[in-house]
Amino acid sequence: MGHNRAAHEIAVRRTDTRISTEDMRVTVVRYASCFDELLEGAADDNREAR
Repeated sequence: MGHNRAAHEIAVRRTDTRISTEDMRVTVVRYASCFDELLEGAADDNREAR
C-alpha cells in the first residue's frame, strides 16, 4: 500500500500551488496501481470461493 500513501500525499498537496502536472500524473498512476492490486485480490478470493 505504499502507492496509496504516496498518491494520497500528492493529492493532499494539490490544494497548494506546489504541485506540478507531473506530480498529478504520478498520483493517477499510483492510484491505478492500488486499484489493480485490489482487483487482483478480489479475483483471487473469487477463485478460492469456487
